[in-house]
Amino acid sequence: MKKYDVIVTPYAEEQLEIILHYISEKLLNYQTAIDIIDLINSKKEILSLYPETYPLSDFKLWNKRKIRKINVKSFIMYYYIDKAKLKVYVISIVFMKRDKIEQFELYK
Repeated sequence: MKKYDVIVTPYAEEQLEIILHYISEKLLNYQTAIDIIDLINSKKEILSLYPETYPLSDFKLWNKRKIRKINVKSFIMYYYIDKAKLKVYVISIVFMKRDKIEQFELYK
C-alpha cells in the first residue's frame, strides 16, 4: 500500500495556530484545543493512507482544481493530492462559516 506524505502548508499552519489560540486563550477551553489537534492528526493519518477518501470541495472553483475537504468538528480542512510525488498538501483550515471565495483567491 502506498503511503503519502501529508504536508501542512505554512498558510494552513498559521490558520491552525490562530484557531487554537482563539479556543484556548479567548474561550479558555484548553481541552477543546487539544481535541482539535488530536482530531486533525488522526485525519492526517487517514490522508496518508487513503487520500481520496474525502469528497471534492463543493465550491466549483476549487472542485476544478481537485481540492478536497474534510470536516473536523466546526472546521474544514482543504487539501489536494499530488499522486506523482505521493504527497498530500493541506492548504487551508477554516471555520465552516468563513468565506470560501476569500480562501480560493489565495490558491488561484
